[in-house]
Amino acid sequence: MSVNKKSKGLVLAAAPSAPNWPHTCITNPAKHFEWAPILLSDLHGVFVDWETKFQSFCASHGVHFEIEGRTFYDIGRDPSQSITPDQFAELFTEFVRLPEGYGALEPNPVVIHQMEAIVKAGIKLVIATYTPGATDLRPDGTMGFHHGIAQRVTKELIIKHLGHLIREQDIIFCSPSAKKHLMFEMHCPLIVEDHPVTAVDVATSAHAAILVPRSYNASIINVTNVLRLEDDNQLADAVLSFFEGILDAGKLAKA
Repeated sequence: MSVNKKSKGLVLAAAPSAPNWPHTCITNPAKHFEWAPILLSDLHGVFVDWETKFQSFCASHGVHFEIEGRTFYDIGRDPSQSITPDQFAELFTEFVRLPEGYGALEPNPVVIHQMEAIVKAGIKLVIATYTPGATDLRPDGTMGFHHGIAQRVTKELIIKHLGHLIREQDIIFCSPSAKKHLMFEMHCPLIVEDHPVTAVDVATSAHAAILVPRSYNASIINVTNVLRLEDDNQLADAVLSFFEGILDAGKLAKA
C-alpha cells in the first residue's frame, strides 16, 4: 500500500503527526477480529461544496450568512450570523428540492484527487451522507420534505463526479448518528468528515475519524481517534498511513 507524493500536478502532502495514530483500539481489536480495507466518507463539506450555492440561494431571498470563518456547524444557530433557525429551516427545505440546488453542487477537486490515490492503493470507498428523503422531517421537525428529489439528484451528482471511484450500491443515505453503526457492521475503521459532532461520535465508539479542515470544526483538537488535517491535500497520506498501521499490526483483512 503506497502512493506517489506527486501526481497530475497536485501535491499529496504529509499529514500532521498525531500520537497513537492509529489508536491501539484500532491496531489491537478483539481476538479474531479484522478490519476491512474500507473508507467511509461524508459527501457535503468533503467532496462537494454545498454552502456557496445555498448562500447565494438565501441571498436571493434577502437572507444572508457568511461562510468564511464561521464558528459553528449549524448555520441557523450561529449567533454571529443574521440567518435565524426558522429562516434556515424554510430555505434549506426549499433549496434541496431544486434540481439546481443539491443537484448542481460544485465538486472539491483536491479531495477527489486525494481519493483517487486512496482507491488506487486498494481502499474501497463508501459514501454515507444525510440527504433528506420524502419522509424525512425538516430541520425544524414540523413536517416532511414530501418528495425524494434531493436523494435522486445527489446520487446523480456523485456518479457524475465520482463514478470512477465508487459503485452506485456504495452510496448510502443515512442520518449522521447512524454512521458509527454502519462502520461497525462493515468492519470499517475510518471515516472522513467535516461535521465535528459526527467525528467525535464515531471516535467514542472506538473507531477513527479524519476531519477535513473547516472553520466550524477548528475547535476539535486533541480528541482521541480524531485527526484534523491542516489542508485537504493531506488526506491521502493520513488515510494510507492509517491503514498501513493496521496492516503492520496484522489486523487488516484482504480486499
